Amino acid sequence: MRSRKKEVPQALDYPEVMNQAQVASLLGLSRRCVQEYTKKGTIPHRKLGRRRLYSKTRIFQWLEKESRTTEEI
Repeated sequence: MRSRKKEVPQALDYPEVMNQAQVASLLGLSRRCVQEYTKKGTIPHRKLGRRRLYSKTRIFQWLEKESRTTEEI
């Protein structure tokens, strides 16, 4: 019996503008965690009506900035 490896989505598989579920999947976080980061203003996003939208480019810039900050400590 052959084991099936789960396909791990790559960054290119995600659209430029994402919703919370897509961001959670991209970052490997729970949707609730993304909601908390959004409420605190930690993760970059835009509000459009009741929806929160996230730019993939801005998410990666934020991650890069956070990793540089962590390395300096």
